[in-house]
Amino acid sequence: MSVAVALALYDPRLDWLEQQLRSIAAQTYRDIRLTALDDASPNVPFDQIEAVFSACLKGIPYTLARNGRNQGSDAVFAQLTAMAEGRYVSYCDQDDIWLPRKTEALVNTLERTGAALAYSGVSVIDGEGRHVADNLRDVRRRLRYHEGGGLARGLLFRNFTNGTAMMLPAGIARSALPFVRDMTADHWLTLWAAAGGSIARIPEPLVRYRLHGGNQSAVMAGVTGKRSYLERRILTGVSRFEQFQDRLRGEPDLAEVMEDGLQWFRARKRWFEEASGAREVWRYRALGRQVTRFELAAARLPEPVFMALIRLVRRGLL
Repeated sequence: MSVAVALALYDPRLDWLEQQLRSIAAQTYRDIRLTALDDASPNVPFDQIEAVFSACLKGIPYTLARNGRNQGSDAVFAQLTAMAEGRYVSYCDQDDIWLPRKTEALVNTLERTGAALAYSGVSVIDGEGRHVADNLRDVRRRLRYHEGGGLARGLLFRNFTNGTAMMLPAGIARSALPFVRDMTADHWLTLWAAAGGSIARIPEPLVRYRLHGGNQSAVMAGVTGKRSYLERRILTGVSRFEQFQDRLRGEPDLAEVMEDGLQWFRARKRWFEEASGAREVWRYRALGRQVTRFELAAARLPEPVFMALIRLVRRGLL
C-alpha cells in the first residue's frame, strides 16, 4: 500500500527541514516515496536544499525538483498531487516533525474505515522545538474537530484538519484537481473528500506542528488593516463560493447553503466597501455568528481600533 509524500518547499530554514526529513525517514511504515517541489526559493540556494535531502533520506526514495517561478504553496500542492504515485497521498510541510507511527496509523485507519480522508491530532512546538501545547485546540480555541459523514456543509465555511496530519486515497486527491483558488489546499481537499465520503480522525497527536510567525495558516495571517481584511477574508470568500457552485454542482444537498454562503459574502463585501447591506449580513448570521457580530461592529471603527481588535483575535481573546 504505497504512500506518496508530497512536500512543498519555499525558503526553508534548513535545520527545520532537516528535522522534518529525518522524521519521514524514521517512519515505521516503509513503503513511502517522497516528492518535493521547491517553489523558486529566492534566498536559499537549491544546492543547499539538495544537500539536506541527500544527508537525511538515505534509504528513502525521493524526487526533488524546482519551479522556474514562484506559484504559491497551494498551486505547488496541486502540482504535487498530480505527480503523486502511490495508493495514498500524505501532505507535508517543511517545518513540522512527524512521529514515527504517523504514516502507519493513517494507512491502517483508511484501510479499516474506507474513509475518504483520515487525519490525526497534532501537538504544538515553537520555533526552537520546545513543547507549547498537547493539542492545537489549546492555542486555537475556536477549532472544533469532526469525524464521520455529512460534514461538507460545515466545511464550506471553516476547516478542522491540518494538511501535514492528513492522508487521502490518491484517486480522491487527484479527482479534486484543479484545486479551488483562494482556498488552502488542505481545506479544499477535506471539503472534496467530505462531499463524497466520510472523514476519519485519530485523536492521538502524531505530528509536532511548528507554530511560528510565518505560518500560512496563522490566525488572521496577512491582515494589516481593513483593506487587507476585506481582501483576505471576504473577497476570497466570494471567489470560493462562486467556484463551489461550479465544482460541487453535483451535490444537490449543498446547493442551498452554497447560494446562502455566496449571498452572505457578497453582503459582507458591501458592508465593508459601501456601508450598506448590514441587514443582509445579519440575515445570514447563522452561517457564522461570531464573524457576523465582529464585522458589523468592526467595519465602521477607526483603523487603529480595528487593528487592536485583530490583535485580540490573534491572541484568542476575542
